Amino acid sequence: MTENSEKIHLNEVFGIMKTNYLKDSLKLVFVSACRGAILDMALNVENDQKTTIPSTVELTTLNMEMDENESAVAINAEPNVQNFVIVYSSVESTFSIRLSIGTLLIRALCKILNKLDEDVELEVLLSMIMNDVHRKTMKYGFGSTPQVQIFPFAKLTINRYDKNQKESRLKNFVYDWTSIKGIYMSRREAHVFCRQDGKPTAIELVKHVENNLGFDARLYNEYKELNKAVRRDCIINDSGCVMICILAPLAINEETSEISVVVNKGRQVSVQDFQYNLIRNDNTKWVGKPKICIFANFTSSDTDALGEGDTPLQFAKCGTYHSGYLTLILPNPDAIELIMKELGNTNLLSGGVHLQQVFMNILRDSKKQEDCAIEPQYWSTLQYLLDFPVNQMLIEPTIQSEKSGLTSKISGFLKKYLRKLVKLIQCDSTGIMPKEEEEEDADVVCLVSALPGMGKSLLTSLLAYKLRQMNNSITEIDFLKESDFLGSIALSRVEPEELVESFSEWKGARKKFQPGKEIFLLDGFDGIDAGVKKDVLQLIRKIADAKLPLWVTTRPHDEQMITDCLNGVEVEVVRIDELQAEDQKQLLKLKLSCTDEKLDHYLSIISEMGAEDLLKNPSILSKVADYFSEKPEDVRLVDLCHKIVKAILLEDMQNREGLGGNPIIVTRIKKRLSRLKTCAVKHFLETPLLPNDAEEIAKINSLSIATVLDNRIFISCDTLAQFLLALHVTKKVLEEESGIPEEGIERILQSGSLDRCRKMISELRIRGVK
Repeated sequence: MTENSEKIHLNEVFGIMKTNYLKDSLKLVFVSACRGAILDMALNVENDQKTTIPSTVELTTLNMEMDENESAVAINAEPNVQNFVIVYSSVESTFSIRLSIGTLLIRALCKILNKLDEDVELEVLLSMIMNDVHRKTMKYGFGSTPQVQIFPFAKLTINRYDKNQKESRLKNFVYDWTSIKGIYMSRREAHVFCRQDGKPTAIELVKHVENNLGFDARLYNEYKELNKAVRRDCIINDSGCVMICILAPLAINEETSEISVVVNKGRQVSVQDFQYNLIRNDNTKWVGKPKICIFANFTSSDTDALGEGDTPLQFAKCGTYHSGYLTLILPNPDAIELIMKELGNTNLLSGGVHLQQVFMNILRDSKKQEDCAIEPQYWSTLQYLLDFPVNQMLIEPTIQSEKSGLTSKISGFLKKYLRKLVKLIQCDSTGIMPKEEEEEDADVVCLVSALPGMGKSLLTSLLAYKLRQMNNSITEIDFLKESDFLGSIALSRVEPEELVESFSEWKGARKKFQPGKEIFLLDGFDGIDAGVKKDVLQLIRKIADAKLPLWVTTRPHDEQMITDCLNGVEVEVVRIDELQAEDQKQLLKLKLSCTDEKLDHYLSIISEMGAEDLLKNPSILSKVADYFSEKPEDVRLVDLCHKIVKAILLEDMQNREGLGGNPIIVTRIKKRLSRLKTCAVKHFLETPLLPNDAEEIAKINSLSIATVLDNRIFISCDTLAQFLLALHVTKKVLEEESGIPEEGIERILQSGSLDRCRKMISELRIRGVK
């Protein structure tokens, strides 16, 4: 619609260009016009800058509860011919922003072309343009979400214009997998749907998605189950990316050109509905993050022929509701084979290959059938170039072996452990090591013990990746995330073979146990409910007795329980060391993206506060970086500790209970904070706990900050322990208007080692904080 209210239907424009003499020519159509009156708002933007943008139409802000924006994610077939690329400045139903100097889209097009410093393919160029508009929208607090629709065309490279630029700027447009708080969101979840008759094909696709792109994938053969799972997973928001892959017949509505999927019992579900599930009003998990959707034709009978038919900010990304989509529509009969070919590339995880390029390779190879009503096409509102780097540790701590007493870098330890596994899987089908092997290579059970936040899970992910690259059969179970699975099987009676088959079936891709080739990675034993631990220990013992490679991670309080269970078995017990000074500096600099001068300034502040121990744990150090990134005018140890403790408790609640933004989380955090303050008192007084008080011990061990060892409470970070003690004392004094409450506290507060605690008590009392 123009300023003069003149309406032009895009099909008229497309129709003019569908002439025979332009048939084989690439047609680039830029539509920098409004497609509705809804203003696309930026979400999760901390800088609430507002800019007045002139408009000749009445704008409305989006009401998600009314589903006003459903059409924003609709997929229709027009113009439905090859050699068309359409770039919209906004999605359906939303407003297109125009400044006095021009529209955001065309300004971005000119800017990117003028500053292009290397040759790029057209799909990469368009992603860079969308990224530039995205940055402007985030700056203003509102704007437009550009959308690209591509039909098959021959590969086109745009030559660089700025030949003076020595260093490529392309990396600035790549998705960084970190939240606005700098937290690395390594988790990637995928949901694959295929009806029962196509399960073998779908299982193979799941393997590619997991092994070559690093996704945690599940397979469904019922649409209801898929829909339920996608919505349920939206409660936990620590993922950096989601993929939905639908293998089913596609259909088109002749009147509206809308594309649908034929699911169970002939039911048709529009592509719009599939995509809208990811941004409904009760789901802001995926705002600003990549949402990959593949709709590939899969038919198994003549009746299936194609036809016609009727949150918390620590894991948040900046973006609009409608940004982040990358959608591939493949109606051709060989769609699955083409996907398998591209996603079967084992080098995808090495980085440098963008998913946009992978999708375009698939699109170019897709051939429309004469009797098919739909042309293969690619849609995108994804504001980043997307690649899939291996989940990496930003720094490499040291790891210590209890057996040898030696320390080594994590990479060196992994290499040595992998060598042991390689020797084992080269043995006969019994999985027993040859007697002539060296004694140091005999143990294939590894127990990794470390405090929360030291990197146990990331280390497990790295090992899993390396093992998959070697084509091993891996059963990787994150106990914290798979509690439902543990409750679904009779653990006390299950054998290792059954575990492999049951868990793989639970994940949607059943696999057979492979004697001599199976490797078990069990992460987070400490996250298991107390009532289930005994059964899991029996299972661990069975795996060890079968001489199968076994890797288990846990926190220190459960280490003895596991080693007792494995009595008589050769076990390699290793512990991740605290970060050394150089690693601390490197990680803090990476988190803050600051100069060496600024880094030294932050380190001097921490040193003056006597809080250097806050930098020894990678997770706590990250929270210190979050605090400094907010650029506080007056740095106070009380405020820093409060932010850290609150963030740790919030992460615990999300990881263990999946409450996300649920209001009940505030009440539960208060209760846990109260328990932590009591723990701090017992920590400093060295008060022993009753050995038979299992319930209380379990509650304390679930707090991340405190641990029970030898029936005494231990808080590893002294600065946080002193802060919690200061909170406890201040609350008691302010409530009772008396002196120090507990006997013994007054005595220990006189200790020179508690200077920080006394200072924090004074400050909290002045503030009147309880």
